[in-house]
Amino acid sequence: MRDPKRIDKFCDEFGSIWKDNVPDWRFGQLISNFEYWLKGKGIDMFFPEEKEMLRLFKEFLGVDED
Repeated sequence: MRDPKRIDKFCDEFGSIWKDNVPDWRFGQLISNFEYWLKGKGIDMFFPEEKEMLRLFKEFLGVDED
């Protein structure tokens, strides 16, 4: 079983990425645009683990990795 603690960490970082980069976007806009972008890269959003999903969100929004 995956560690449930990963959820809070993911949500906190996801929220920061969203807030710092596209705060005017509604959640649906963010997910819809992100999914469209992923499909263009040949990635099904069903499969990436949370750590990889955060990396992809950063790439999508042009955020430099720490």
